[in-house]
Order: sequence, then C-alpha cells, then structure tokens
Amino acid sequence: MFQWRFSDDPQNRNPGSVRMLTYNLQLFRHSSSKNPQPTIDSIRNFIFKYQPDVICFQEYSTYLRKRWQQKLTQNLADSGYRYYHVSIIRKTDNEAQGMAIFSKFPIIGKGSISLRKISKLNGCIYADIVLPQDTFRVYNLHLQSNLIKTEEYSYMNEVKEDSYLQRMIVIRVLRKIKEAVIKRSQQAAGISSAIRQSPFPAIVMGDFNDPPSSYVYRILRNQLNDPFVTTGSGRGGTYNGPLPTFRIDYLLHDTKLNAEAYYQLKPDFSDHFPVMIDFK
Repeated sequence: MFQWRFSDDPQNRNPGSVRMLTYNLQLFRHSSSKNPQPTIDSIRNFIFKYQPDVICFQEYSTYLRKRWQQKLTQNLADSGYRYYHVSIIRKTDNEAQGMAIFSKFPIIGKGSISLRKISKLNGCIYADIVLPQDTFRVYNLHLQSNLIKTEEYSYMNEVKEDSYLQRMIVIRVLRKIKEAVIKRSQQAAGISSAIRQSPFPAIVMGDFNDPPSSYVYRILRNQLNDPFVTTGSGRGGTYNGPLPTFRIDYLLHDTKLNAEAYYQLKPDFSDHFPVMIDFK
C-alpha cells in the first residue's frame, strides 16, 4: 500500500534495460470530448519522450470518420513500434473502442480472452513478445469500472444536510460498487485461469479498477511479482479523479524478470496515471 523509498528519475535509464508502460487513455477525452486531437498529440509526445519498449493502452479509441487515432497508431509504428495488436471491443457509428499493445520487440502470437458474457465494455488481450530475456506473454486487461458519474461524486461532496435525495444517491452508488466488485471478481478469475495455462511466462498489465487489498489483485498477482512492492515509492496512486488517489493500475511480472525502477508519472491526459517499469 505504501513504500518508503525515494522515486527514481526516468531520464536515468540503465543501458540494456527493458522499459514497459501501461496507461488507460480515457478514450482521449480528458480535455475535450469534441476535439481529442490535443490530448492525442500530448500522449504521442509523452511516449516519444520516455521511449518505453512495450506499451499497453486501455480505452484506446479509433474514430471511424475522423481518423485521428489511426494516425497515432501509424506514428507509433513509424517510430520504432513496428509490432502491435489493436483489438476493438465496442463499436458505434462514429467510433471503435478497445485496447492496444505496441512493442519494439517482435510479436510472434496474439489473441484475446473474451469477457463479453460479463461485460461488453471490458476486455483482455495478449501478445507473445520476444524480449532479450525470453519470450513472454503480455496480457493487457481492463476490468469492470464502478461506472459512478461525475455528478454523483459532485452531489455527495456538495450536499451538507441530510436529505432523502442524497440518501438515494448514496444507495445507488453503493449498489454500483457492489455490482462492479462482483463482475471484476468473475473477470479476474477467468483471466487468472488463462494465465496459468499460458505456454510462456506472464506479464500482466492494465487497469484492474481495484486497490491492492482486493480479491482481484490477489488472484491476478498469484505467483507474479509486483514491482511497486520491490522498487516503488509512496502510495503509487494511479487514479486521477475526484476521490483520493488509489493504486488501481498495475504491472505484474514473472520471476524471470527483475524490476530495477518503478516510475510514478503524472501527466494530466486522462483520469488515470500511467505505470512505467524498467527491467534488467
């Protein structure tokens, strides 16, 4: 939950290390839902600045009419991320929403674990990536959100006196949290079973939407290492929203890798903060 260490400087990267990053992009809508282009440009520049070797994106949006996100995919492909796996989970008339894995190292296999029976808005994809140490199956997952609206947060914060309406909103929020916890547990159990059957050692990245005290974290961590525990600092919060920040985004890894640095980066491009790790 909390680590008593000083944070590392991501500019001081050791030669020969492998850098990985996971980031929920909030469909590029953190600044403006009408024109996500500035957010897309900022995220692209952020990636180019820190140069992770493997990237997992959740809530990766592809606009079908205004092809901004296709340009981002092409920008990354032209800038060293030759190998990628983009998977669409949900489509509308104007947009395709999904997940993506980008890699500077070869991808020799790819696939997905369907979560549609539990939720049509969530998913888990994977790519078999040939790293210098070994071939690893990298899982990119996005588990059930609590789906609490901004106005529900605001109303609970602003109303001071006891009222029937406020009690009803609190009950509705608690019901949403309960339903989301059940769905996340089901999703995590299915993914954990798939990881145990993987032909390659696992790296699990993504938005768990649950803190380290949760059942979801425990079942997905299983026999994997959590680099925040070994090299992180502070609270490691990754939620960039109205509630106090929680660590809900993770990168867990097989013991064949040794984490040497955990970075707490806080660009304001999404309602999540990215997690970035250097391995040796």
